[in-house]
Amino acid sequence: MSSSTGVAFREIDFNNASEVGFCYKSWLGSYKNHADVCPYSVYRQTYQAYLDRIIKRDGCSVVLAVHPEHTDQIFGFICVERESPVVHYIYVKEDYRRTGVGTDLLEFVSQGNDTGSFAYTFNTSLGRKFLRPRGGRYAPKLVRNELP
Repeated sequence: MSSSTGVAFREIDFNNASEVGFCYKSWLGSYKNHADVCPYSVYRQTYQAYLDRIIKRDGCSVVLAVHPEHTDQIFGFICVERESPVVHYIYVKEDYRRTGVGTDLLEFVSQGNDTGSFAYTFNTSLGRKFLRPRGGRYAPKLVRNELP
């Protein structure tokens, strides 16, 4: 699939500590204001274990939006179960928001989903504004069994 923004897509390399660190840090950092109130150290430890279980679920994948020539330059990512389809989280670096990178990520992972609808499991104000108009419905119970 060609991207309207010119970005390339690839699966995360879980052996690359930098890529994995980017995804965890971005997810934890951007979601922390939407989680229940607790000390950050407790939040980070609890949610990192939570994210580990989500990402390692059968059928779950993390797709990176990267520079087409310098694939170590990451613009954003999406954690998704394509068969369901369920979007667990989508993140785009602030400098690349409102440029189409998020839309391209969503379109890339939704190939083959003819319904045009999907569930999402993490709810943020920015996520709602982005996902609902594109057919998303909030369904937190789809990951409830992963809670610590």
